[in-house]
Amino acid sequence: MAELSGAAIPVFWWTNFALVTNMTDKATEKKIIDVLAGELKKHHQIQVNGLGTFSVEHKKQDQHQESDGRIVMTPPADIIAFTPEQ
Repeated sequence: MAELSGAAIPVFWWTNFALVTNMTDKATEKKIIDVLAGELKKHHQIQVNGLGTFSVEHKKQDQHQESDGRIVMTPPADIIAFTPEQ
């Protein structure tokens, strides 16, 4: 699990830290989002102290019947889940 806090900054954050310094706020924001998205694509959990945990959950294929009798299938998907810190 990757953790973003003062004492437990993950390795991937340090490896990309040099790319974040001396940038505009928009560029910094984009780089942070890119790093977080990259970790979620690898199915890693990301814990942000004071906020919560982001993770990837897999939803299986499902089917349900509409009121008019049609059967509708939903494809499997990976979704981002967020659990707030308590």
